[in-house]
This record gives sequence, structure tokens and C-alpha cells, in this order.
Amino acid sequence: MVIADYPEILNIETLKGDLHKTLQAPYQAAITESTAKKFFGSEDPIGKTLSLKMDGNFEFTIGALIKDFPGNTHLPASILVSHSYNENFLKSNLNGWTYVSGTETLLVVSENADLSVLTAQLKSIADKHINANRNGIEGRSDFELQPMSDIHFNTTIAGGGEWVQAISMSWLWFFAIIGGAVLILACINFINLSTAQSITRAKEVGVRKSVGAGRFNLIIQFLSEAWFLTLISGILAIAIAQLVLPSINTLLDKKILFELTSSPLLLLSLLIVTTSIGLLVGLYPAWFISKYNPSLTLKAGSTTSGDHGSVWLRKGLVVVQFSISIGLLIALLVISEQVNYLRSKNLGFSKDNIINVEIEPRSNKQTLFQNELRKIAQVKDVAFATATPSSQSHWGTRMNRAGREDPSRKEVTLIFGDGQFCKMYDLQLLAGRFLETSTQIMYHSR
Repeated sequence: MVIADYPEILNIETLKGDLHKTLQAPYQAAITESTAKKFFGSEDPIGKTLSLKMDGNFEFTIGALIKDFPGNTHLPASILVSHSYNENFLKSNLNGWTYVSGTETLLVVSENADLSVLTAQLKSIADKHINANRNGIEGRSDFELQPMSDIHFNTTIAGGGEWVQAISMSWLWFFAIIGGAVLILACINFINLSTAQSITRAKEVGVRKSVGAGRFNLIIQFLSEAWFLTLISGILAIAIAQLVLPSINTLLDKKILFELTSSPLLLLSLLIVTTSIGLLVGLYPAWFISKYNPSLTLKAGSTTSGDHGSVWLRKGLVVVQFSISIGLLIALLVISEQVNYLRSKNLGFSKDNIINVEIEPRSNKQTLFQNELRKIAQVKDVAFATATPSSQSHWGTRMNRAGREDPSRKEVTLIFGDGQFCKMYDLQLLAGRFLETSTQIMYHSR
């Protein structure tokens, strides 16, 4: 549910209809292209209705068609519903300010805005409208500011929750270091192979020098050759990445994007990196080969391998190459052991041969569904629960022992399940007993 100014802040592209007016009117909605095809096929969705069950049935008229959100967005919405309808919903069973505190609000601040002052003002709003009416509930609620550029890389705020799979910057630096190490190995290989094969081009250098070519001309030639090889390698690398990326996304269940046409900055960065690498790795071989003495290289069987400094440099590069290779092997072994540990660690419950099937929360046909599942010969047992032991979709609340005062309330997470839940997951009991009848299970988070 969004307000009319929401799309303008995010620059959402409208394909048909008036998005701003749609989100201003009650019981209006905008849908994406893929959603339109899912519900209406090739028909024009404008003017058609969708039914939403949310504390009652609400009919929404489609007033705008928008472009699909990119795969790397933190707002993977397929339908934008007008927030105007929410008045009836708020009057039913929720406090208006409590509802607002659980939503995401976008603020466009001026360039010279003092964020500390703005944070203090938001705190005063929370104190006035939320914390002053907590009805004895321990703790407080606050609004928290977060730059949009920080959402994908901050796992401590909302970006690290279930809705947005943020990644820590430390992991990005880790993968960047691994990639940089592999790139350094490739550069060292190129330099060593170029200098090792320089003997085959010694006579070429001698001939070119004897006809008047200067050392600078030779350096430019060899640098151009190195840059061209690097450019070809970069193009091949991009092509391979485009080919294997769909398979990687399927394997990891991610939506990693690599679209050069829609990101000029990425294309420019790749061009700068490729050019820099080509010039850097070609500089030493070009300088090394271009200094050959023509009188020696043109004599049959007479060559030179360079001075002692060049020999020591090549040996040093080999040492660096082997050191990086050994470091990568050690890192690979450590990661392999960590993965094996994750796979083999006892989580405290059984997870094999269990399939989770989501059903409608308010469905009154759970018993019928359970009976039909039991008729299947391959189904050993069936249990109903609001979540699995490893799920993040737990209910959170505060509890205290009977007869204790509110300050003794502790944070707990809850799973509501039937009598077969504990048996199916083979949960280990520390005290008490499992109930065979339908019950509520409390799972305490520590």
C-alpha cells in the first residue's frame, strides 16, 4: 500500500494510465506488466478489478500499468495499492500510529539537512503518539533513518530482515579480494610468459631497430598488443558471464543482474579497468623486449635474457604467484570445512524428507486437506504449524510468569502447531511432556 507521491520519489515508469491519480483515489491499484499477463493475459487491464482479502473483501480497480521492477530492487512489488482505502482498515482493530510505525516511509531531505535534528524530531513524534500509549507494555518504539544507498549493505537495520536480503560489506570485500587475487595471478602469468617468449621476438626487435625504429616505438607496439589481448579477454569474460549467469541465479535462487546497456557507469568502469590492466601488464615486457641490442639479436644463435635485475623481478613474481595460490588453497579448504559443518551440524530437529506446503491462513478446510494428504501412500504423517523450527517467520511477543509484574516480561518467539508437530520434527524435550492433542508450542529465542 503506497501513497500518491511514492512513485515519483522512486521514478517508477508508467506504461499506461495515470499512476499519480490512481494512487490518490480509494480502492485503486496499479499493476506491473508481468502481473497483468498473469491475471488478464493479452487483455488491457485498465478498468478491470482485483479482489483482495484483508480483514474483509476489498475490490480494487486497476487504473495504471507500470513497468516491472528490476530484479535487484528491495521493493519487489507487483501491485501498488492506493493507501487511501486504509481508513476503514485502521478503524477496525489497529491503532493508526502503531500501523504507521510498522511501515516504510520515504523522506526526501534537502542537501543541507541536519540528520541529527531530524532524528530528534522523529523521536519526539514517536514519544507523543506511540510511546505515550503503550498500555503498560515494556520498551519503546522509535523511527529510524536509513539512506536508500545503505539498504542492500546494512544487515543490522530493516535491510537485513526477511523482506530485503542485504549482504554485509565484509562479505563483498572478501569476494573482491578473492577476485583480485585471481586477477593478480593472471597478470603475473601474462608477464612471465611474455618475457619467457621474448627470445622468439628478439630478431624482430633487431630488424626493426636496424631500420630506424626507436625504443619508444617498440614500447608502443608491445603495449598495444598487450592492451588488445586484454580487451579481447575482457569481451570473452563478459560473454561467458552473461551465458552462465542464469544458471548461477537458478542455483543460488537469486536475481543477480549484469546489464551493461542499462548501466553506463558499469560499462565505463569495465573499460577503464581493462585498459589499465592491459597497460600495466604490458609495460614491463615491452620495456624488457625493446632494450635488446640489435647487433647481438641479429647474430645467429646469439640472444640475451636481460640483466640480473630482470631475472630477480621474474623470480619475485613467481614467488608472489605461488604465495597467492597457496593462500587461495588454504581459504578454499577453510570454506569447504565450514560448508561441511553447516551441512552436518545437529540443529536439534529432524529436517529430512519433510515438505512444507503453505496454505491460506484463514482457511477452514485444514482438516479436509489433512485427511486427503493421509490418503497418499507416500505420506507418512501430516502436521500443521505456523512456521518451521528454522523459519524466520515466527510470531514475536513478550511474556512473564503468572503472578509476576510487567518488568519480568521476556522476549519470546512463538510457533503455533498441532499435536504432530513435535513428533514430525523429532524435537528434543528438556522438561515436561509433549501433548498429543492440538496445542500451542512456545519456542524461546536466545
